[in-house]
Amino acid sequence: MMIRAGVIRDKNRISTGIVALAETLNDQEASETLYISQPVLSTHIQRPEKGVGAFLFDRTTRKVRLSKEGQLFRIIQTNESLMA
Repeated sequence: MMIRAGVIRDKNRISTGIVALAETLNDQEASETLYISQPVLSTHIQRPEKGVGAFLFDRTTRKVRLSKEGQLFRIIQTNESLMA
């Protein structure tokens, strides 16, 4: 089975966006860190949320925090990067 490089890049971008937002808990800081716009960051976050059927972040107009599902996702991402 052949995996296209574009698919891998997209998954890496999405994971990077989630990790950046999880670390900063601030949409603007995360998007600036990644040199992307906030709407693009939101798209990177929404794709896996739709895939798993759960929100990774609890957001209000003033705060962003990891949901329980987001905390689990972050643990999995950290473990995968340590094993790579």
